[in-house]
Amino acid sequence: MATFKDEEGREWIVKVHYKALQDVRDRVGIDLLDEVSNEFKGFADPINTCNALYVICEKQCKGREMTDEDFGECLVGDTYPKAVEALMRSIVDFFPSGRRKVLHAAIDAVADHVKKTEEMFQQIPEGTLEKILNR
Repeated sequence: MATFKDEEGREWIVKVHYKALQDVRDRVGIDLLDEVSNEFKGFADPINTCNALYVICEKQCKGREMTDEDFGECLVGDTYPKAVEALMRSIVDFFPSGRRKVLHAAIDAVADHVKKTEEMFQQIPEGTLEKILNR
C-alpha cells in the first residue's frame, strides 16, 4: 500500500481501486490507468494531480475535517513529489503481478535518477547559478 507524509507529518494512504479510478475519471477527468501507458505525463499538471490525490484521499480528509483546499495546501515542497510517487505506485499496484513487477522497476529507476539529480544539484557551489545567468 502506497503512503506519503504531508508537511505536518500526517500519513496518507493512497489506494487505487475500481471506485477510485471511476471517481477520479468522473470528477477530475483523468483516466489513471491511461497514465501508465502515457508514462505518467499527465502528472506534469500539478492541479489535476492534486485533485486526483484529493479524490483518492477524500475519506481520510473528511475524517480529519479537512477541505480539498486544506489538503492541497499540505502538498508543497518535498511532500508533492512523494505524494505523486505514492499515486504512481498505487496505480501500478492495481495491475496483475506480472505487469506490476516491471512497472515498479521502472518507477524505482526514475526515483533513483531523481535522487541522483538532486544530489548533484546540492553539490553545485552557492552562487554558481547566478554567475551563469549573469553572463
